[in-house]
Amino acid sequence: MKPRRERFHTSSASDSFIFRGGMSPGLAFMGGSALPNVRAIRRSSQRSKIACITNPVPSRFKPKRFVKGLVSIDGQRDKKILGIALPALFTLMVEPMLSAVDTGFIGRLGVSELAGVGIAVALIRSSFALFNFLAASTTPTVAAASDREECSKIIVENMYVSLMLGLLVTILLLTLSPGACSALAGKSSADIVPIAVLYARWRAIAAPALFGGFVLSGALRGLQDTITPLISALASNGLNVVLDYVTIYYLNWGVAGVAIATSISQIANTVILLVAMLKRRIVNFKDLSRLPSMDAVRQVGFGAVLSIRTMSILATFISSSRLAASRGAVALAGYEVARQVWIFQAFVLDALAVAAQSFISGFLAKGNMFEARRYSSRLLQIGLWCGVLLGVLVWASSSSIPSLFVGDPATREMAGAMLRYIAPLQPVCALVFVYDGIFIAARDFTYTAQSIFLAGVGSWIALIYAASLPATSVGAIWMGVNVLMIGRAVALGSRYLSRRGPIPPSSHDDMEEVEAPKAAQ
Repeated sequence: MKPRRERFHTSSASDSFIFRGGMSPGLAFMGGSALPNVRAIRRSSQRSKIACITNPVPSRFKPKRFVKGLVSIDGQRDKKILGIALPALFTLMVEPMLSAVDTGFIGRLGVSELAGVGIAVALIRSSFALFNFLAASTTPTVAAASDREECSKIIVENMYVSLMLGLLVTILLLTLSPGACSALAGKSSADIVPIAVLYARWRAIAAPALFGGFVLSGALRGLQDTITPLISALASNGLNVVLDYVTIYYLNWGVAGVAIATSISQIANTVILLVAMLKRRIVNFKDLSRLPSMDAVRQVGFGAVLSIRTMSILATFISSSRLAASRGAVALAGYEVARQVWIFQAFVLDALAVAAQSFISGFLAKGNMFEARRYSSRLLQIGLWCGVLLGVLVWASSSSIPSLFVGDPATREMAGAMLRYIAPLQPVCALVFVYDGIFIAARDFTYTAQSIFLAGVGSWIALIYAASLPATSVGAIWMGVNVLMIGRAVALGSRYLSRRGPIPPSSHDDMEEVEAPKAAQ
């Protein structure tokens, strides 16, 4: 007797029968067979018209399906993606916007204070950015937790590991900040080094709490909650503004007061997140007395390879800044304006990466490869549209945006030319950010780091070549960044589209029929 053929449909993460490890109730009852229990799925289908797919058959990428998705609306998935991405976007933008308020307060103290804080901020941000992997490595492990107890244990252990790393960074910054600030300032600006060291040391005190906040934010992403981090960011940064005013105008603490206010707000952010998670019983009080295991240390260390990504990006931008500086003040000022616009676009696109980490890590943890692939494809489609829209907006407003930053006509013209040069690459940048989220959700950290390192090498070679081009070549300054993003897109995209990728194309992507096992007849 020929086996009957069933057409399977997928479910959402909350409705799926998939347990951790990729088994359905019927599958577990059968002793872990490689095929689903068709009768159990059929009974569920009659009730909710859903079913789930496990162990999909690898297939080839279907470009027609992807292009069709670009001009269609997927209401249910689009609504869920926006529900995660929009709060994440606002969270990402809160800190830069309020940092501008900090700059306004510091600017009132004097030019030397502003310059000194600028040197210190460059040191602090570079040091702290190397540990962004704490959030990325926590998201998929929390999503893979089988129950609340395991989830709480993972969060607490990762948080304690981050606190230890933060304490180490604090000690290093307190000790090495004088030499680091002197190197960044140079001999010509030696008078601002004491101001920079003062600010950097007070900011360094908050490193343990800040790193703990990275872990808690990453955990909430794994639980598909980006609202709580947004509320916490608004509250803590609002506190920062109030403390800035008090420490400068009432306590007369100057630069030290601004640094203390920022550190207190970062500590407050972590406390708010932890209290919220304790209140919702995401974290258990009893687990707070648990010391991190070696397995937790290894898991966090596994994600540390993502620091290579951060270092490659920082090195490329620093090299581009030096190339711009070598071509005169106008070129450097124009580059800084274009860089600020590029960073703003990065915040918009990074929100989609957060959504990818949140959704896809959950589906992969449940073994629901079908939904993981569908959500990843949809995120890439949305990202491509966002990239096109941003590119068009930047190109169309390339003459007006620079006037918001500078008044010098030559600088505005240079910045506008650079904006027109980077605008066409925004769709590529969008794909890169989404790919990052997908690969982090799949915990393919090593390939992600290796690909960006190789792309970084290509960008540095491009910058060496760009240095030999005429000073009038606008594209030469941005050549390194563009080569970096194109290289990452090619490396990550080729792996994603292959059968060896973290979410390989499946034969079920076209809802093909699959044979049910004879045992289920």
